[in-house]
Amino acid sequence: MHVDATVILAAYRAIPRLYAITDATAAGMPDGTFEWGSRRVIKKGQHITLENRTTLAGSAITMLDAFRNLISLGLSLEQAAEMTSARQAEYLGLQDVGRIEPGARACLVKLDEDLRLQGVWVDGESIAPAS
Repeated sequence: MHVDATVILAAYRAIPRLYAITDATAAGMPDGTFEWGSRRVIKKGQHITLENRTTLAGSAITMLDAFRNLISLGLSLEQAAEMTSARQAEYLGLQDVGRIEPGARACLVKLDEDLRLQGVWVDGESIAPAS
């Protein structure tokens, strides 16, 4: 499903504290057919459908993909970062994630100037990013 950029930008302007989420059910998986619970699903690109190929069963979009999409729509790095990290934590009442400040958990990603993943830290420990 493709959502028009004007709809997303209108929602951004109209909904205070709007945040981005992903229903990634097969992020990082190769294209193909998989058992998902009691159903067979087909992954093609970022789309996941049931075997009938018409019923949407999820997506394979990562949060980094969502971040890049928001940037491509014209949001600033700061706006996109807030929508893909801080606002969800705020909504859930979590004080130790979604922000960079003393006392917060050090869960961070490092991107290069082309928004490619360069590093990942979870609780201050560097981990190897998934390919």
